Amino acid sequence: MEKGLEHVVYSKSVLEFVTVAAEYVIFAESASESTREDFLLKSQKLLPLLYLQSSLLPEMSTELDEMPEKFVQEEDWMAVQQGVAKNLGKFDLFTEVYEPITQQQEDAISVSLSECFADVFQDLADFIQTYRMGDTGMMNDALWDCKEHFEQYWGPRLLVLLNNIHNIMYADESWKESDDTVGNESNSSDGRSNIGF
Repeated sequence: MEKGLEHVVYSKSVLEFVTVAAEYVIFAESASESTREDFLLKSQKLLPLLYLQSSLLPEMSTELDEMPEKFVQEEDWMAVQQGVAKNLGKFDLFTEVYEPITQQQEDAISVSLSECFADVFQDLADFIQTYRMGDTGMMNDALWDCKEHFEQYWGPRLLVLLNNIHNIMYADESWKESDDTVGNESNSSDGRSNIGF
């Protein structure tokens, strides 16, 4: 087991991932406070950066016997989902997500864009909370857990989000208008689509 600053959790690629992940968490939590234009423009830049940094995480293994603690509660997930839904309004579209497991079954999961934002938020917020504790073993296992979920769960959601945001932004200029029907109450979910409450 590596000790101190030699540990993988303090490597350059991990620290860069932590920086982008923390930025995403703050961004998702404040979705309802920004304009739609700002939200979409920032999403267009932040989501591919998050995907890139996640894909550069090193191979690793767990160190502890217990799974990392989870901090995000259902109400936290709902707050992000509803904040994004309110921001996107009529653009909170439903889309199909293929995960590596469901891809083999040729079975897509139908979720709204706001649910995808909230699902990514959940894993990253859990990871960031553990990373801030400063316990190397817990940080390591939280990173391993987050990386596994990226590969199987929220990585595909990032790609779906980026594809849809690209289409919204370049289809026409109506996304810049902020006076459409705000929020898709019917898009609210009672939990996560696959891993969840």
